[in-house]
Amino acid sequence: MQYTRAYQIEPEAHLIIMSCWFGPYWEAVAAYRYDETESTPQVEPLILPTFDSESGQVVSSESNILYGLLSYDEESQRLTLAHKYSGTGECGFEATYVLANDEFELGEFSEQSECDGTRLPGDFPQVYP
Repeated sequence: MQYTRAYQIEPEAHLIIMSCWFGPYWEAVAAYRYDETESTPQVEPLILPTFDSESGQVVSSESNILYGLLSYDEESQRLTLAHKYSGTGECGFEATYVLANDEFELGEFSEQSECDGTRLPGDFPQVYP
């Protein structure tokens, strides 16, 4: 089990992911950007936007704590957060973020809010963009 993961996202910047605690279907992680471009390295909480299905808007969180299973693909520079609403995974969401202008922006958001057994992760309807 990994508790801290670090990924290079730019020549002098890293994505730091620290596991905080584990739930029944997810983990809570704290995400940070570690930047060495200045004479004194900077560590900033990484705040990721999400999609609010009720309002149909991309909204910003106030926290760098993320709930779900977080993965990062260094080659494509894509960060993925998957969160199950049930143990079988028949409902939940998957958010994909892309690195642009030194920040992660919401690229896609798929969600199955009803736990009705008709879908599996990867088959959730895309609701954004």
